[in-house]
Amino acid sequence: MVGGLVGSTPGFSRSRFTPDVPERPFTVVTKKIALGVALVVSFALAGVAVASSAGPDGAALTGRVLNTGGVAVRNVAVRVLEYDQDTGTGSFDLVEVSSGLTGHDGSFRIEGIEEGTYKVLFDSSPKYARQYYLAAGSGLEARDVVSTGGGVVALHDVVLQRGAVLSGVVTRSDGTAVAGADIALF
Repeated sequence: MVGGLVGSTPGFSRSRFTPDVPERPFTVVTKKIALGVALVVSFALAGVAVASSAGPDGAALTGRVLNTGGVAVRNVAVRVLEYDQDTGTGSFDLVEVSSGLTGHDGSFRIEGIEEGTYKVLFDSSPKYARQYYLAAGSGLEARDVVSTGGGVVALHDVVLQRGAVLSGVVTRSDGTAVAGADIALF
């Protein structure tokens, strides 16, 4: 059922739809970009508000984190990173500009994302392997997430892989345990 138009901003319109399950309404934001063509900007489930145009507070980054079985993963750290050039060395490092945690349903919403290009890191160690958006193992492999400084940047579902666990005892050649040994994996 169409719940009707709930508001508008110049160039944008928001329509609220209520499916057969009333507690799961969603909002669709559209902008007319050419004669008879509409661009769907974003939608959100469970009544999450969707920004309809750029605003002074930046964009909202939204998404959902699941495991390989399709079950929501809660308390995952979601870190929004950008490249920052070290003026001393000329190298570029990823620095955190914002972060949040997934809720009980695996969803997250991080507000205030300014215009720019970002990498997003998902970290829930030790149970799941840390990874960048879309299943990348490093920032270099990670897909760029671009914010125009307003509205909603909705990411595809992120599926975390189980993390590996290394366990054992480091021993000397005579079989005695080594206390405080550091282990590095490459």
